Amino acid sequence: MASSLQRSPAVPSPPERRRRPALFASGAVLTAVLSLGTQLLMERGLGPSGFARWALCSALVTLFGVLATFGLNSLLLADHYRGRLVTAAGRRAVLRYALACTGLAVLGMLALYAGAPFRVERSALDVAMAMALVLLMLPVTAVYAYYQICGLGLELAFWPVLQNLARFAAALAVLWAALDASQAIAVWLGGVVLLALAAVPGLARASAVLAAGPQPAAPSALADPLEAVAVAGTGRRARRFGWMEFFDALDLKVALPIAALMLPDVQVAAVGLGLLLMNAIYYFPYVFVMRYLLPAVHRADAAGSGLPRLSPSIDRVALLASAVTGVAVAVAAPGVVAWVAAGDYTGQRAMFTAAGLATVPLVMSTVGAGAFLGESQADLLLRLRRLTTLVFLVVLLVLIGPMGAAAPFVALIAGRGWLWWTLWRWRRRLLSAPEGALP
Repeated sequence: MASSLQRSPAVPSPPERRRRPALFASGAVLTAVLSLGTQLLMERGLGPSGFARWALCSALVTLFGVLATFGLNSLLLADHYRGRLVTAAGRRAVLRYALACTGLAVLGMLALYAGAPFRVERSALDVAMAMALVLLMLPVTAVYAYYQICGLGLELAFWPVLQNLARFAAALAVLWAALDASQAIAVWLGGVVLLALAAVPGLARASAVLAAGPQPAAPSALADPLEAVAVAGTGRRARRFGWMEFFDALDLKVALPIAALMLPDVQVAAVGLGLLLMNAIYYFPYVFVMRYLLPAVHRADAAGSGLPRLSPSIDRVALLASAVTGVAVAVAAPGVVAWVAAGDYTGQRAMFTAAGLATVPLVMSTVGAGAFLGESQADLLLRLRRLTTLVFLVVLLVLIGPMGAAAPFVALIAGRGWLWWTLWRWRRRLLSAPEGALP
Protein backbone atom coordinates (compact mmCIF):
# COMPACT_ATOMS: atom_id res chain seq x y z
CA MET A 1 0.00 0.00 0.00
CA ALA A 2 2.87 2.38 0.70
CA SER A 3 3.91 2.44 -2.93
CA SER A 4 0.37 3.17 -4.10
CA LEU A 5 0.25 6.28 -1.97
CA GLN A 6 3.14 8.05 -3.62
CA ARG A 7 0.98 9.87 -6.18
CA SER A 8 1.98 13.22 -4.84
CA PRO A 9 3.87 16.13 -6.38
CA ALA A 10 7.30 15.01 -7.49
CA VAL A 11 10.60 16.07 -6.00
CA PRO A 12 11.74 19.25 -7.79
CA SER A 13 13.84 18.78 -10.90
CA PRO A 14 17.57 19.65 -10.85
CA PRO A 15 17.04 23.02 -12.64
CA GLU A 16 14.33 23.89 -10.12
CA ARG A 17 16.62 22.92 -7.22
CA ARG A 18 19.34 25.18 -8.66
CA ARG A 19 16.94 28.14 -8.88
CA ARG A 20 15.50 27.69 -5.42
CA PRO A 21 18.44 29.02 -3.37
CA ALA A 22 18.34 32.30 -5.32
CA LEU A 23 14.56 32.54 -4.94
CA PHE A 24 14.69 31.86 -1.22
CA ALA A 25 17.59 34.27 -0.70
CA SER A 26 15.87 37.11 -2.55
CA GLY A 27 12.58 36.44 -0.78
CA ALA A 28 14.31 36.37 2.61
CA VAL A 29 16.13 39.66 1.94
CA LEU A 30 12.92 41.39 0.84
CA THR A 31 11.02 40.04 3.84
CA ALA A 32 13.71 41.15 6.30
CA VAL A 33 13.93 44.62 4.71
CA LEU A 34 10.15 45.05 4.79
CA SER A 35 9.95 43.86 8.39
CA LEU A 36 12.75 46.11 9.57
CA GLY A 37 11.46 49.10 7.59
CA THR A 38 7.93 48.58 8.91
CA GLN A 39 8.94 48.72 12.55
CA LEU A 40 11.25 51.71 12.13
CA LEU A 41 8.57 53.65 10.24
CA MET A 42 6.00 52.69 12.86
CA GLU A 43 8.18 53.96 15.69
CA ARG A 44 8.83 57.20 13.84
CA GLY A 45 5.16 57.74 13.04
CA LEU A 46 3.60 56.58 16.33
CA GLY A 47 6.26 57.66 18.84
CA PRO A 48 7.44 55.47 21.74
CA SER A 49 4.03 55.08 23.42
CA GLY A 50 2.11 54.28 20.22
CA PHE A 51 4.88 52.01 18.98
CA ALA A 52 4.83 50.08 22.27
CA ARG A 53 1.10 49.51 21.69
CA TRP A 54 1.66 48.35 18.09
CA ALA A 55 4.60 46.15 19.11
CA LEU A 56 2.57 44.48 21.86
CA CYS A 57 -0.22 43.66 19.40
CA SER A 58 2.30 42.31 16.86
CA ALA A 59 4.02 40.17 19.48
CA LEU A 60 0.74 38.66 20.70
CA VAL A 61 -0.49 37.99 17.15
CA THR A 62 2.80 36.23 16.40
CA LEU A 63 2.65 34.20 19.61
CA PHE A 64 -0.98 33.12 19.28
CA GLY A 65 -0.65 32.70 15.52
CA VAL A 66 1.81 29.89 16.25
CA LEU A 67 -0.74 28.35 18.62
CA ALA A 68 -3.51 28.70 16.01
CA THR A 69 -1.51 26.60 13.54
CA PHE A 70 0.07 24.41 16.20
CA GLY A 71 2.41 22.06 14.32
CA LEU A 72 0.24 22.17 11.19
CA ASN A 73 3.11 22.80 8.78
CA SER A 74 5.23 19.87 9.99
CA LEU A 75 2.16 17.64 10.37
CA LEU A 76 1.13 18.20 6.75
CA LEU A 77 4.63 17.46 5.49
CA ALA A 78 5.16 14.38 7.66
CA ASP A 79 1.72 12.91 6.89
CA HIS A 80 2.04 13.69 3.21
CA TYR A 81 5.33 11.85 2.77
CA ARG A 82 3.89 8.88 4.66
CA GLY A 83 0.77 8.79 2.46
CA ARG A 84 -1.67 9.70 5.24
CA LEU A 85 -3.25 12.70 3.50
CA VAL A 86 -4.47 10.72 0.48
CA THR A 87 -7.47 9.37 2.40
CA ALA A 88 -10.48 11.48 3.31
CA ALA A 89 -10.24 10.33 6.93
CA GLY A 90 -6.65 11.53 7.15
CA ARG A 91 -7.51 14.95 5.74
CA ARG A 92 -10.54 15.30 8.05
CA ALA A 93 -8.40 14.50 11.07
CA VAL A 94 -5.93 17.25 10.14
CA LEU A 95 -8.73 19.76 9.49
CA ARG A 96 -10.43 19.04 12.83
CA TYR A 97 -7.14 19.47 14.62
CA ALA A 98 -6.39 22.78 12.87
CA LEU A 99 -9.82 24.27 13.63
CA ALA A 100 -9.61 23.23 17.28
CA CYS A 101 -6.20 24.87 17.66
CA THR A 102 -7.39 28.09 16.05
CA GLY A 103 -10.41 28.32 18.34
CA LEU A 104 -8.35 27.73 21.47
CA ALA A 105 -5.74 30.28 20.36
CA VAL A 106 -8.37 32.99 19.87
CA LEU A 107 -9.89 32.31 23.30
CA GLY A 108 -6.45 32.33 24.91
CA MET A 109 -5.53 35.60 23.26
CA LEU A 110 -8.78 37.21 24.40
CA ALA A 111 -8.12 36.13 27.98
CA LEU A 112 -4.50 37.36 27.99
CA TYR A 113 -4.90 40.57 25.99
CA ALA A 114 -8.00 41.71 27.87
CA GLY A 115 -7.07 40.50 31.34
CA ALA A 116 -3.29 40.79 31.79
CA PRO A 117 -2.07 43.93 33.61
CA PHE A 118 0.03 45.27 30.73
CA ARG A 119 1.48 48.71 31.39
CA VAL A 120 1.04 49.54 27.70
CA GLU A 121 -2.23 51.23 26.68
CA ARG A 122 -4.65 49.15 24.61
CA SER A 123 -8.30 49.23 23.53
CA ALA A 124 -11.13 46.78 22.90
CA LEU A 125 -10.71 47.46 19.17
CA ASP A 126 -7.07 46.35 19.37
CA VAL A 127 -8.18 43.09 21.01
CA ALA A 128 -10.86 42.40 18.37
CA MET A 129 -8.54 43.08 15.44
CA ALA A 130 -5.73 41.03 16.95
CA MET A 131 -8.07 38.05 17.33
CA ALA A 132 -9.18 38.44 13.70
CA LEU A 133 -5.53 38.39 12.62
CA VAL A 134 -4.97 35.17 14.57
CA LEU A 135 -8.04 33.61 12.90
CA LEU A 136 -6.63 34.44 9.48
CA MET A 137 -3.35 32.69 10.29
CA LEU A 138 -4.94 29.31 9.50
CA PRO A 139 -5.59 29.77 5.75
CA VAL A 140 -2.45 31.89 5.27
CA THR A 141 -0.21 29.30 6.98
CA ALA A 142 -1.94 26.26 5.53
CA VAL A 143 -1.55 27.43 1.94
CA TYR A 144 2.19 27.82 2.51
CA ALA A 145 2.43 24.22 3.71
CA TYR A 146 0.64 23.12 0.55
CA TYR A 147 3.06 25.15 -1.56
CA GLN A 148 5.88 23.22 0.14
CA ILE A 149 4.21 19.90 -0.67
CA CYS A 150 3.63 20.90 -4.29
CA GLY A 151 7.16 22.24 -4.70
CA LEU A 152 6.10 25.69 -5.97
CA GLY A 153 9.40 27.56 -5.65
CA LEU A 154 8.21 31.07 -6.56
CA GLU A 155 5.24 30.94 -4.18
CA LEU A 156 7.42 29.51 -1.41
CA ALA A 157 9.93 32.32 -1.74
CA PHE A 158 7.58 35.29 -2.00
CA TRP A 159 4.54 34.33 0.08
CA PRO A 160 6.19 35.76 3.25
CA VAL A 161 6.98 38.94 1.29
CA LEU A 162 3.26 39.42 0.63
CA GLN A 163 2.50 38.88 4.31
CA ASN A 164 4.96 41.59 5.31
CA LEU A 165 3.64 43.97 2.66
CA ALA A 166 0.42 44.24 4.69
CA ARG A 167 2.35 45.55 7.69
CA PHE A 168 4.50 47.82 5.52
CA ALA A 169 1.37 49.35 4.01
CA ALA A 170 0.16 50.09 7.53
CA ALA A 171 3.47 51.80 8.34
CA LEU A 172 3.25 53.98 5.23
CA ALA A 173 -0.33 54.88 6.13
CA VAL A 174 0.82 55.95 9.60
CA LEU A 175 3.38 58.34 8.09
CA TRP A 176 1.24 59.72 5.29
CA ALA A 177 -2.16 59.87 7.02
CA ALA A 178 -1.04 60.29 10.66
CA LEU A 179 -2.94 57.21 11.81
CA ASP A 180 -2.89 56.07 15.42
CA ALA A 181 -1.97 52.55 16.58
CA SER A 182 -5.52 51.14 16.30
CA GLN A 183 -5.94 52.48 12.76
CA ALA A 184 -2.56 51.01 11.79
CA ILE A 185 -3.67 47.60 13.08
CA ALA A 186 -6.85 47.98 11.00
CA VAL A 187 -4.81 48.57 7.82
CA TRP A 188 -2.69 45.52 8.64
CA LEU A 189 -5.85 43.46 9.15
CA GLY A 190 -7.25 44.58 5.78
CA GLY A 191 -4.07 43.49 4.00
CA VAL A 192 -4.10 40.06 5.65
CA VAL A 193 -7.79 39.62 4.71
CA LEU A 194 -6.89 40.19 1.06
CA LEU A 195 -4.01 37.75 1.37
CA ALA A 196 -6.26 35.10 2.94
CA LEU A 197 -8.75 35.52 0.10
CA ALA A 198 -5.93 35.10 -2.40
CA ALA A 199 -4.96 31.85 -0.63
CA VAL A 200 -8.33 30.18 -1.25
CA PRO A 201 -7.69 29.09 -4.90
CA GLY A 202 -4.29 27.71 -3.89
CA LEU A 203 -5.84 25.64 -1.12
CA ALA A 204 -8.50 24.30 -3.47
CA ARG A 205 -5.95 23.26 -6.12
CA ALA A 206 -3.62 21.64 -3.60
CA SER A 207 -6.49 19.79 -1.90
CA ALA A 208 -7.48 18.36 -5.29
CA VAL A 209 -3.92 17.14 -5.84
CA LEU A 210 -3.83 15.41 -2.45
CA ALA A 211 -7.26 13.83 -2.99
CA ALA A 212 -6.26 12.34 -6.36
CA GLY A 213 -4.79 9.17 -4.83
CA PRO A 214 -6.63 5.91 -4.10
CA GLN A 215 -9.49 6.18 -1.60
CA PRO A 216 -10.61 3.59 1.01
CA ALA A 217 -13.10 1.04 -0.24
CA ALA A 218 -15.79 2.15 2.22
CA PRO A 219 -16.30 5.76 3.36
CA SER A 220 -16.80 4.69 6.97
CA ALA A 221 -13.70 2.54 7.29
CA LEU A 222 -10.07 2.81 6.29
CA ALA A 223 -8.56 0.25 3.95
CA ASP A 224 -5.59 -0.53 6.17
CA PRO A 225 -5.71 -1.05 9.97
CA LEU A 226 -2.29 0.59 10.29
CA GLU A 227 -3.66 3.63 8.50
CA ALA A 228 -6.48 3.84 11.05
CA VAL A 229 -3.88 3.92 13.81
CA ALA A 230 -2.03 6.71 11.97
CA VAL A 231 -5.20 8.79 11.59
CA ALA A 232 -6.11 8.23 15.23
CA GLY A 233 -2.66 9.54 16.19
CA THR A 234 -2.97 12.77 14.18
CA GLY A 235 -3.54 14.92 17.23
CA ARG A 236 -0.65 13.38 19.15
CA ARG A 237 1.80 13.80 16.28
CA ALA A 238 0.60 17.33 15.55
CA ARG A 239 0.91 18.35 19.19
CA ARG A 240 4.48 17.07 19.25
CA PHE A 241 5.34 19.11 16.15
CA GLY A 242 3.34 22.04 17.51
CA TRP A 243 5.16 22.16 20.84
CA MET A 244 8.46 21.77 19.00
CA GLU A 245 7.69 24.79 16.78
CA PHE A 246 6.11 26.71 19.64
CA PHE A 247 9.25 26.48 21.77
CA ASP A 248 11.49 27.22 18.76
CA ALA A 249 11.25 31.02 18.97
CA LEU A 250 9.23 31.38 22.17
CA ASP A 251 12.01 33.47 23.66
CA LEU A 252 11.64 36.04 20.86
CA LYS A 253 7.85 35.98 21.17
CA VAL A 254 7.40 36.38 24.93
CA ALA A 255 10.18 38.88 25.58
CA LEU A 256 8.09 41.91 24.67
CA PRO A 257 4.88 40.90 26.53
CA ILE A 258 7.00 40.28 29.65
CA ALA A 259 8.71 43.63 29.18
CA ALA A 260 5.28 45.28 28.79
CA LEU A 261 4.31 43.88 32.19
CA MET A 262 7.42 45.11 33.99
CA LEU A 263 8.96 48.07 32.15
CA PRO A 264 7.79 51.61 31.23
CA ASP A 265 6.73 52.52 27.68
CA VAL A 266 10.10 53.86 26.53
CA GLN A 267 11.96 50.71 27.57
CA VAL A 268 9.22 48.53 26.05
CA ALA A 269 9.66 50.43 22.77
CA ALA A 270 13.43 49.92 23.04
CA VAL A 271 12.96 46.19 23.55
CA GLY A 272 10.64 46.22 20.52
CA LEU A 273 13.37 47.82 18.39
CA GLY A 274 15.96 45.32 19.59
CA LEU A 275 13.65 42.41 18.93
CA LEU A 276 12.87 43.62 15.43
CA LEU A 277 16.61 43.43 14.71
CA MET A 278 16.74 39.93 16.22
CA ASN A 279 13.72 38.78 14.22
CA ALA A 280 15.11 40.19 10.98
CA ILE A 281 18.37 38.30 11.60
CA TYR A 282 16.60 35.13 12.78
CA TYR A 283 14.47 35.06 9.65
CA PHE A 284 17.40 34.06 7.40
CA PRO A 285 18.32 30.78 9.17
CA TYR A 286 14.61 30.18 9.79
CA VAL A 287 13.88 30.36 6.05
CA PHE A 288 16.75 28.00 5.28
CA VAL A 289 15.67 25.44 7.89
CA MET A 290 11.86 25.62 7.86
CA ARG A 291 11.22 26.46 4.21
CA TYR A 292 14.13 25.08 2.20
CA LEU A 293 15.40 22.20 4.37
CA LEU A 294 12.23 20.95 6.10
CA PRO A 295 10.62 19.05 3.17
CA ALA A 296 13.93 17.25 2.50
CA VAL A 297 14.24 16.35 6.21
CA HIS A 298 10.76 14.79 6.23
CA ARG A 299 11.44 12.92 2.97
CA ALA A 300 14.62 11.43 4.44
CA ASP A 301 12.91 10.66 7.74
CA ALA A 302 9.97 8.91 6.05
CA ALA A 303 12.40 6.83 3.97
CA GLY A 304 14.21 5.69 7.14
CA SER A 305 17.50 7.30 6.08
CA GLY A 306 18.44 8.33 9.60
CA LEU A 307 19.59 11.74 10.76
CA PRO A 308 20.19 14.04 7.76
CA ARG A 309 23.83 14.94 7.24
CA LEU A 310 24.40 18.64 6.57
CA SER A 311 27.48 20.03 4.90
CA PRO A 312 30.05 21.45 7.38
CA SER A 313 30.24 24.55 5.18
CA ILE A 314 26.71 25.47 6.30
CA ASP A 315 27.89 25.83 9.91
CA ARG A 316 30.96 27.79 8.87
CA VAL A 317 29.02 30.24 6.70
CA ALA A 318 26.36 30.69 9.37
CA LEU A 319 28.94 31.33 12.07
CA LEU A 320 30.85 33.89 9.99
CA ALA A 321 27.71 35.69 8.82
CA SER A 322 26.19 35.84 12.31
CA ALA A 323 29.44 37.09 13.87
CA VAL A 324 29.76 39.91 11.32
CA THR A 325 26.09 40.80 11.73
CA GLY A 326 26.36 40.76 15.52
CA VAL A 327 29.30 43.19 15.46
CA ALA A 328 27.38 45.46 13.10
CA VAL A 329 24.35 45.46 15.41
CA ALA A 330 26.42 46.22 18.51
CA VAL A 331 28.42 49.01 16.84
CA ALA A 332 26.06 50.62 14.35
CA ALA A 333 22.53 50.03 15.68
CA PRO A 334 22.54 52.75 18.37
CA GLY A 335 23.52 55.43 15.85
CA VAL A 336 21.10 54.23 13.17
CA VAL A 337 18.20 54.07 15.63
CA ALA A 338 19.03 57.54 16.99
CA TRP A 339 18.96 58.86 13.43
CA VAL A 340 15.75 57.14 12.34
CA ALA A 341 13.62 56.78 15.47
CA ALA A 342 11.45 59.46 17.04
CA GLY A 343 12.12 58.42 20.65
CA ASP A 344 15.28 58.99 22.68
CA TYR A 345 17.07 55.65 23.14
CA THR A 346 20.54 57.01 23.93
CA GLY A 347 20.48 55.25 27.30
CA GLN A 348 19.97 51.80 25.70
CA ARG A 349 23.47 51.15 24.33
CA ALA A 350 23.86 48.16 26.64
CA MET A 351 20.71 46.68 25.12
CA PHE A 352 22.07 46.95 21.57
CA THR A 353 25.40 45.47 22.66
CA ALA A 354 23.61 42.50 24.21
CA ALA A 355 21.48 42.13 21.05
CA GLY A 356 24.64 42.00 18.95
CA LEU A 357 26.17 39.34 21.18
CA ALA A 358 22.95 37.30 21.01
CA THR A 359 23.11 37.10 17.21
CA VAL A 360 25.63 34.23 17.01
CA PRO A 361 23.87 31.79 19.38
CA LEU A 362 20.48 32.70 17.89
CA VAL A 363 21.56 31.88 14.33
CA MET A 364 23.68 28.83 15.17
CA SER A 365 21.03 27.20 17.37
CA THR A 366 18.46 27.65 14.59
CA VAL A 367 20.70 26.13 11.93
CA GLY A 368 21.81 23.34 14.25
CA ALA A 369 18.21 22.28 14.88
CA GLY A 370 17.61 21.62 11.16
CA ALA A 371 18.76 18.00 11.23
CA PHE A 372 16.43 17.17 14.15
CA LEU A 373 13.11 18.32 12.63
CA GLY A 374 11.98 14.91 11.36
CA GLU A 375 9.37 12.84 13.17
CA SER A 376 11.96 10.39 14.54
CA GLN A 377 13.96 13.13 16.32
CA ALA A 378 11.07 15.42 17.32
CA ASP A 379 10.99 14.29 20.96
CA LEU A 380 14.67 15.06 21.46
CA LEU A 381 14.43 18.52 19.89
CA LEU A 382 11.27 19.32 21.86
CA ARG A 383 12.99 18.42 25.13
CA LEU A 384 16.00 20.62 24.31
CA ARG A 385 13.82 23.56 23.27
CA ARG A 386 11.81 23.33 26.48
CA LEU A 387 14.98 23.51 28.53
CA THR A 388 16.19 26.43 26.39
CA THR A 389 12.99 28.34 27.14
CA LEU A 390 13.33 27.58 30.85
CA VAL A 391 16.89 28.95 30.89
CA PHE A 392 15.73 32.05 29.01
CA LEU A 393 12.82 32.75 31.36
CA VAL A 394 14.83 32.25 34.55
CA VAL A 395 17.63 34.56 33.39
CA LEU A 396 15.12 37.15 32.10
CA LEU A 397 13.08 37.29 35.29
CA VAL A 398 16.21 37.53 37.44
CA LEU A 399 17.85 40.28 35.38
CA ILE A 400 14.96 42.43 34.10
CA GLY A 401 14.85 44.46 37.32
CA PRO A 402 18.52 45.49 37.44
CA MET A 403 19.23 45.45 33.68
CA GLY A 404 15.96 46.73 32.20
CA ALA A 405 15.73 46.55 28.40
CA ALA A 406 19.02 44.64 28.05
CA ALA A 407 17.75 41.68 30.10
CA PRO A 408 15.83 39.87 27.27
CA PHE A 409 18.96 39.79 25.12
CA VAL A 410 21.24 38.57 27.90
CA ALA A 411 18.67 35.83 28.49
CA LEU A 412 18.78 35.02 24.76
CA ILE A 413 22.55 34.61 24.98
CA ALA A 414 22.20 32.20 27.90
CA GLY A 415 19.36 30.08 26.47
CA ARG A 416 20.43 29.97 22.84
CA GLY A 417 24.08 29.49 23.73
CA TRP A 418 23.19 26.41 25.74
CA LEU A 419 21.00 25.05 22.90
CA TRP A 420 23.71 25.62 20.28
CA TRP A 421 26.29 23.72 22.33
CA THR A 422 23.91 20.86 23.14
CA LEU A 423 22.73 20.40 19.55
CA TRP A 424 26.32 20.35 18.32
CA ARG A 425 27.21 17.57 20.77
CA TRP A 426 24.07 15.55 19.93
CA ARG A 427 24.66 15.87 16.20
CA ARG A 428 28.22 14.61 16.51
CA ARG A 429 26.98 11.66 18.54
CA LEU A 430 24.10 10.71 16.21
CA LEU A 431 26.00 11.16 12.94
CA SER A 432 28.49 8.40 13.64
CA ALA A 433 26.67 6.29 11.01
CA PRO A 434 27.52 7.14 7.35
CA GLU A 435 23.93 7.13 6.01
CA GLY A 436 21.48 10.03 5.94
CA ALA A 437 22.76 12.44 3.31
CA LEU A 438 20.19 14.93 2.10
CA PRO A 439 19.58 15.27 -1.62
